[in-house]
Amino acid sequence: MQIHFRSGLDDAVTIAAPFQDGEWTVGSGGRSTLVSHHYGPMTPQQRYAIDFVVVRDGQSYEGDKSEPASYHAWDEPLVAPADGTVVDVENDLRDWPIGGGEPDAERARGNYVMLDLGDERYVMFAHLRQGSATVAEGDRVVAGEVIGRLGNSGNTTEPHLHLQVQDSPDFPTELFDTSIETFPIQFTNITHLRGGTGHPGQKDQLRRNDSIRVEG
Repeated sequence: MQIHFRSGLDDAVTIAAPFQDGEWTVGSGGRSTLVSHHYGPMTPQQRYAIDFVVVRDGQSYEGDKSEPASYHAWDEPLVAPADGTVVDVENDLRDWPIGGGEPDAERARGNYVMLDLGDERYVMFAHLRQGSATVAEGDRVVAGEVIGRLGNSGNTTEPHLHLQVQDSPDFPTELFDTSIETFPIQFTNITHLRGGTGHPGQKDQLRRNDSIRVEG
C-alpha cells in the first residue's frame, strides 16, 4: 500500500533555519498523524509544529541515554530565523532527566522564546535549556542572532527543538483548543534530505525522518 501525504507549501510561512549549522532530523512533523503526533485532533494548536533532533550513526545520543547531555542536540545554539521582536520568554524551568518529563501541563513547552515576525506571525521555540535564553521581552533580534540553547525542559522525551509558527503569541494548553492557528514552515537556507537524496532548498513539507542540512 502506498500512502500519499498532502504536502504542498502554498500556505507555508518562509523563514531561515533556527540553527547555525549541522544536520537536523525531523522527529515529528508533516500533515498526517502517521508522521506527526502534533497533527491529531486533540492538539490543533500544535498542528504544524516540527520537532528536530540530531542523529549520528542512527542514534540521537551516545553514552548514558538517561542523561540529557548525552544527546547530540543538547546545548546546541538556536538562532532567530528572521528579524523580529521578542514578546515572551521563560528561562527558569529545570531540565529533566530522560523519562522524568514535566508533570505540569501548563508548562509543557518548558523554557521558550516567542518571536513576533509581524503580520500576525509568531515563532515559538520550546524546550530550551534552563538559563540559556539570551534575549528578553521587548528585545529586537535579527536573523541569525543566537537567542538560546537547546535543552530538555517541559514535557519532552529527549532534548529536541519544538518549533512552530502561529497567528498569536498565546499558547493554549487545553486539548482540542482551536483559538490559535499554526502554519507549515518553509526554510530558505537548507538542503532537504529525504530517503538519502538531497534537494537544495525545500520543495516539500518536512515530515518525520526527513533531515535538513543548514547551508551558510
